[in-house]
Amino acid sequence: MFGKDKLSLGEWLITFFLGGILLASLFYTKDTSLVSILFTGAITSAILILFIVLRDLNNLNFGENAVSIEPYERVLDAIGKPRYFKTKRRAVI
Repeated sequence: MFGKDKLSLGEWLITFFLGGILLASLFYTKDTSLVSILFTGAITSAILILFIVLRDLNNLNFGENAVSIEPYERVLDAIGKPRYFKTKRRAVI
C-alpha cells in the first residue's frame, strides 16, 4: 500500500487566490514609510516561501510502505482456511 496525498487543482487555485488577495491588500494599504515597506516586503517573501514549501510538500511521498499480505496467507494455509472468503449473495425477491 502506498500513501500519497496531493492537492487538487481547486485547492491550488484557492491557495493562490487567497495569497493574491493578501498580497494585493498589503500593497494597496502600504504607505511610503520605511516600516511599511519592510513589513510588506517581509510578508511578500514569507508568502512566496510558503508557496514553494507547499509545492515541495505536494510532491513528497510520505508513509510509503510496501505491505505484504503473504504472511497472513501462510497463517490461513496453516490453519486450513481458504485464503479468500467468498461473499454470500442474497436472493432478491
